[in-house]
Amino acid sequence: MEIEIRRATEADLAAVLSLWQRCYSIPWSETAIRNELFDEGSDLLVATLDGSFAGYALMKGTVDAGELCNIAVEQDLRRGGAGRALVCGLAAEAVRRGYDAIYLEVRASNTAAIALYESVGFVRAGERKNYYRAPREDALLYNYYLKKDDRNEDTQH
Repeated sequence: MEIEIRRATEADLAAVLSLWQRCYSIPWSETAIRNELFDEGSDLLVATLDGSFAGYALMKGTVDAGELCNIAVEQDLRRGGAGRALVCGLAAEAVRRGYDAIYLEVRASNTAAIALYESVGFVRAGERKNYYRAPREDALLYNYYLKKDDRNEDTQH
């Protein structure tokens, strides 16, 4: 089975929106997701597995860093490498854009996502109390430093 990572197109919008709605208690609107397709500061990537939609990831850029805003993989395809491939695809885009780092927030209870992020070299940078709603939960903050220094352990890209 081959995982391919590519930029999302309008043809991917329905699949991205459907997965987003199934995975998140407060999903973005179709209009908001569509806007990311055309925003030059955003990277919306999709993963396909043997040609079929497997998941997506969205990173929005600032001057020197990217924020991994959202990532999801179809439930029956999780733990198959699509999530890792999406994170690595975003890291490649961040390098291409000249960013110093990628940062993100993750629900404190999302142990699978935390394990993925830590396995590719994200380091915990703090937490935000009661950041999420529906349900109310703390967020853990993670950074991935793209410039070689002592802040990253071994990176796995």
